[in-house]
Amino acid sequence: MNEQTESGAADAPPVEVGEDVGPVSGGAERSAGSGDGDSGAKPGDPNAVTSFDPRVLLGAAFALWVVAMAVFAYQYPGMVADYHLGNLHLAMAQRDEPLRKASIEALVARGPSVLGKMREELGSKEQRETLPYRLTLLVEVVGKLPGQEATDLILAPAEASEPPMRANAYRLLGERAKAGSAESTSRLERAIEQEGDPIARAYAAQALVQAGKASPEVSWALLGVLRDLPPAARGITPPLVSALQTSLGADLPYDPAAEEREAQLKALHAAYSKAGGTFPEGQDYESWSKRRAATAPTTSESRE
Repeated sequence: MNEQTESGAADAPPVEVGEDVGPVSGGAERSAGSGDGDSGAKPGDPNAVTSFDPRVLLGAAFALWVVAMAVFAYQYPGMVADYHLGNLHLAMAQRDEPLRKASIEALVARGPSVLGKMREELGSKEQRETLPYRLTLLVEVVGKLPGQEATDLILAPAEASEPPMRANAYRLLGERAKAGSAESTSRLERAIEQEGDPIARAYAAQALVQAGKASPEVSWALLGVLRDLPPAARGITPPLVSALQTSLGADLPYDPAAEEREAQLKALHAAYSKAGGTFPEGQDYESWSKRRAATAPTTSESRE
């Protein structure tokens, strides 16, 4: 048997490299997988059915989890801020001081991450009627946060329509001017020239003095505010006199219990002039007194 096989193999002609040996026999084709009942898929067959790989599902689930965590991390600061702002609203409505303080402390503890929500609240049309609430956010939250973003947020209320918002913004800008913010100093100096509300202007002048940015213009602004303050606002006179004293570097006569306000004002004008303060044209005490007397209501008008 072995001899026949060996002789058959020996009789077969050798195959040269590159020689066409013809088609493979049918038996070989069937053995290659084309036999009846053979359902094996050929490589590259688009109709081939493959088994499900659970790793695909796990990969998709992980990708969704990563996206969900990213969205949650992005929204989490706002969600926490909303919670504490809701408590603050409730505390102010119910005059619950412990809850109010706790809400403010929680917001401040979140740091600059709450500034976006503070910007929304301070600029919200819905909150424009809630001045005490916005003042609380400005002074007790934003004012305690560091950084340029917080400064920018304080500069916006400095342009607000309500004098109390502007006055408190000036006070906060004074603290930042003292820390070296040139932008805050510039805004306060502009307020000295342009602010129309006497009380807000007084706060701007006082803030500049406390920041060590006193100038002759600031000194004059303080004195002008002192004499123009309406009776209802004279409670802020002592700190303004103190700021004027610091600005001029001189002791000024002031007695908060004095009944004769005119004598006090005249003494302040005299001390201001003696300390080297200058008056704009027509703004000395005599000229101012004459203008005020000319525009004062008569006795009969005041009785009406």
